[in-house]
Amino acid sequence: MKNKGWVKVFLLILFFLFLLQGVREAIRFYRVYKEKERIVARNRSLKEENEALRAEIRRLKEDKRYLERLARKELGMIGKGEIVYRFK
Repeated sequence: MKNKGWVKVFLLILFFLFLLQGVREAIRFYRVYKEKERIVARNRSLKEENEALRAEIRRLKEDKRYLERLARKELGMIGKGEIVYRFK
């Protein structure tokens, strides 16, 4: 009779250990799932950024007016025959 009591306690403890392990695995799964979502979103963002950079490169190679405008604005360059006047 005493043995059956200990067997029940042992089985109950074993059940709770398995339950605890299942909860731990569920938490780990949730963390991995959230990390995957974050990585997928970052990947999507990087793909969009890459596409924008490819478009910029294409425009720099093909659109001479855009290149000239950018050179004037970013580098302060002037065109042939132009004179720069600086006022103080």
